[in-house]
Amino acid sequence: MISREYCDTLLAIVITQTNETYFCGAGMRNRNERGFGLLLELLIAMAITTILLASSTALIYRVRAVQNQTDAQTRLRQIAEAEAAIAICAQTAGCTPNIGLTAIIPPDGSAIQQSGYTFTFKWNGGYWTYTAVPIVQGFSGTGTFYIDYTGVCRCTPDNNPSAGANSPTC
Repeated sequence: MISREYCDTLLAIVITQTNETYFCGAGMRNRNERGFGLLLELLIAMAITTILLASSTALIYRVRAVQNQTDAQTRLRQIAEAEAAIAICAQTAGCTPNIGLTAIIPPDGSAIQQSGYTFTFKWNGGYWTYTAVPIVQGFSGTGTFYIDYTGVCRCTPDNNPSAGANSPTC
């Protein structure tokens, strides 16, 4: 076996012996030590990838919550438009509302869960209200929405208190 001291005196000579390889002149490292360095580099790359994936996952959930809020406002406005069209039709002689128009209006007292929100419809002798509250506050949405027979959509951005007739307009 050749000693390490002898190997240090030679420059750029590779000496192979059984399972070990010595590189002379550039510091002596066996194959297992080089493999450990590669393993360490791969672990660092995996850690960076995991951190980037975790941060993008949180962003995806925030984007989804904003989409749920937009869907809730759209649904409330659709109900208000349908109710207005039916009210106008009721005042016009010979007008019969389209079956598709009446089909989107939920029954009185119903609670429907859709797109991360719970929608509640209430009818009171010609006066109606429709509210949207997130199923999981902060995860499926942050704001609550309210619309009534006036057709004005109102909201509370943080659901404290829930949106109502005196809330600011959206």
